[in-house]
Amino acid sequence: MKCYNGKLLNLTEQSLTLRLEDFSSLRIERKDILRFGDYGTMGGHIVYSGRSSWVDVKEIPLDLKHNTRVLTKSGVKHEGRVSKVTDSEITLKERGRETVIVKSEIARIYFDRLRPLSDNDEYLLDELAYFVIFDSKFWSYEMNAGPKIPVLLYDSTEAEDDVPLRCGIH
Repeated sequence: MKCYNGKLLNLTEQSLTLRLEDFSSLRIERKDILRFGDYGTMGGHIVYSGRSSWVDVKEIPLDLKHNTRVLTKSGVKHEGRVSKVTDSEITLKERGRETVIVKSEIARIYFDRLRPLSDNDEYLLDELAYFVIFDSKFWSYEMNAGPKIPVLLYDSTEAEDDVPLRCGIH
């Protein structure tokens, strides 16, 4: 339960390496990561979750710009925007209608988020300020049409871990 703040130096299927605030580097094995996130300017938060957590599902923003995919145990795929999550079900707005899916029928839930910006893009975004509207690279992010990555938040085949993540920054 240690938290680290730093800049991502390297990411592989086995590990990630961070440059910490004191400029040292730290390599963390994937199996030891509970959550990895970015808290930058464009769509931040969870990039990778190493646990299956309904609490994390309940934290999906009720934001019209973010899609969520729900795969049921019977093989049905639902995709839409989360409008409500309770302890026993999730409600998605799919193609204009509300779909309620009971937790006991769910196999996996993925939150599709925008891919984090590169260091260069973050720098440009800071430097360009209001002139960012003239750079088409950022339009897709503002319109939620940029490149997406799926973040697995819940997997019914894994033990559910709903312990709140609280730790001191190291």
